[in-house]
Amino acid sequence: MRTILLIVSLLLFAGYSYGQKYRPRWLTGNDIAKFVIDHKYVINAKSKMVYLLDPVDDTVHYRKVADQIYQDTAGSVFRLCAVGRPYNDGRDTGISYEYYRDYTGFIDLKSYKVIKDWFFINRDSVYFWKPTTDGDNPMEIYDADPHTFIPLDQDIAKDKSHVFCFNGRFDIVEGANPRTIHILYTKSGKGYLADDENVFFGTKRIEGADPKTFKLLNQEKVDAEDKNHRYFDGVVVK
Repeated sequence: MRTILLIVSLLLFAGYSYGQKYRPRWLTGNDIAKFVIDHKYVINAKSKMVYLLDPVDDTVHYRKVADQIYQDTAGSVFRLCAVGRPYNDGRDTGISYEYYRDYTGFIDLKSYKVIKDWFFINRDSVYFWKPTTDGDNPMEIYDADPHTFIPLDQDIAKDKSHVFCFNGRFDIVEGANPRTIHILYTKSGKGYLADDENVFFGTKRIEGADPKTFKLLNQEKVDAEDKNHRYFDGVVVK
């Protein structure tokens, strides 16, 4: 009870300190009182959806052992996840509920290591925490070398032998040179990459593209050009 009162006091102070940027309010229904903060910057401009957060507070039964990884008093291993659900309070509101998902049979605490962001090593393999509507699921990046793996952004990565691009899963960009690869532009696995000899759109090599003169354009039907062609989504525009 004393812990709950302390948390509530701290959150009330935080909400007061941020003034008009935050509008604190209570939600009911959990064994532990929930305090959420309605932030003006998390309002989706198109859908007018307001997103709230329901944080987990259970430091008695769970202890943190790695980034987002927890262990309970029985020795089971969990990842702190979040799931989005509509919250019916008379307006378009969603609430993100945090919870502990059991990964006891999967995560090996002796080998588990965070590489960067959502990339991690487990049992000498490289994985990526893929967001889903019910939390995060581990996705193995096949043929990735855990000792030399480097994320370049959330969609592109490399190791000593390969370049990887996310397109629902991480696939090898065939023919790409990991020593010279660089990102020109990517978003959700789609975009342009280049090495010293080739230009790629996602995992596909663009035939005839010149990496030395290739540049991006901000046009509706043409998004790149080089000395030979103009392109849109990696396809030559005639």
